[in-house]
Amino acid sequence: MTENNISINDVILQVRQNIRNPVKKETNPLYGTKYADLNEVLETVNNAFPSDGTFTQPIKIDAGGNATLVLTIWTKNSSEDVSTIPLVEADTNKRTNKIQMMGQAITYLRRYQLKSFFGLGDADDDGQDNSNQNYRSSNNQNKLSRNNNQNSSNEPINSAMNKQILEMIDTVAKLWELSNQQIYDQLKSKFKFTRLDMITNGFAQKLLVYLNGMKKEALKARNNVRK
Repeated sequence: MTENNISINDVILQVRQNIRNPVKKETNPLYGTKYADLNEVLETVNNAFPSDGTFTQPIKIDAGGNATLVLTIWTKNSSEDVSTIPLVEADTNKRTNKIQMMGQAITYLRRYQLKSFFGLGDADDDGQDNSNQNYRSSNNQNKLSRNNNQNSSNEPINSAMNKQILEMIDTVAKLWELSNQQIYDQLKSKFKFTRLDMITNGFAQKLLVYLNGMKKEALKARNNVRK
């Protein structure tokens, strides 16, 4: 087989044989951990491709208006969509509009689509210990439920509830690669409160439900990339 007749499968095989884990040069400001940003991942994948192959990550929109991030591999003679991730509209906040939020989400998904499909195995530092955090969050929720049995939902927020909200903001910000302040501003914009320490336990429960939904969306996006 000549290089001019290389197949898509041959390209994928060569990339997987040649590819090396990207260098983690960037630092997550929330946790001080290192991670490989999109540019580093793109360079890593590009360097592993044979001369007769390349890839693109276009966003395709179907007849129903649904947008999908697609990983397409190209040779001189053919192309194939090898991975797809549906895009969902992200909520805005006071500092970030819809276009900016979607841009951040696309950057995040492009990176994980490439890492997942090409088998890049660097430690996921910017999302590390999610399982441990989920476990701790579950334990916190159980403790919080017991505390709520002793506190009226109309009473001012207690320290346990306040701490759990802050932990959830931390987790969600990390998953979406945003700052804690951006998540906090989004909560204030959506739920129209001024200060966290001035809300009630019942109101705090609404914030937790919303934050948990944001966390599930982020984890679902990661799972879609890994499939």
